[in-house]
Amino acid sequence: MQLNYHLVVFGLYELVSTLIFGLLAIYIIYKRTEKMLGIGIEEAIEAKNHAVTLFSGIYAFCLLWLTAESVNPSVDALRTMVQVQDVLEPRMLLIAAGYSLALFAVSAVIGFILLAATIQVITLCTKKLNELSEIRAGNVATALFVGLSILATTIIARPALATLLDGLVSYDLLNKIGQEAGQAAAEPSTTVTPVAPESVE
Repeated sequence: MQLNYHLVVFGLYELVSTLIFGLLAIYIIYKRTEKMLGIGIEEAIEAKNHAVTLFSGIYAFCLLWLTAESVNPSVDALRTMVQVQDVLEPRMLLIAAGYSLALFAVSAVIGFILLAATIQVITLCTKKLNELSEIRAGNVATALFVGLSILATTIIARPALATLLDGLVSYDLLNKIGQEAGQAAAEPSTTVTPVAPESVE
């Protein structure tokens, strides 16, 4: 059985990208959540504050779901470069990694803005209630209401975000890079093999 080398590389690249950016997103999200609620996640768990932990979990899930949209376009970018001439070069991995980083940053910023806007709209609709203070105080009903609201917003926004991120990838440029790599690989070697001088009898 012969392995498809390129598919293995694509799979490993996607796996590593998902792992790195997923862990980075989790760290950023929980720091953001602690700042927003004014209480540490570890402290809330130890105090068995179900409202804080529930809201934090839903908030993290939503942002991870949104930032996950940044992985597929970068994998597609790598696949596009490779499949033009069936050539894989190290610089292609670097270009794809650059796309991963840029698209992750864009999706994270949009995700934070989107969820913050959703919470702000909820706050405006319930002027007599401070949702974040209620969640911090352990109000599970408020945590569920706000959490499910941002989840609904996430579900609605994901397709649009995926389209936006895909549009940020320059496939024409990637095709050109793939063609150049293929031409370079097809060029015959110009190395001159030295010929030993004939011996004179």
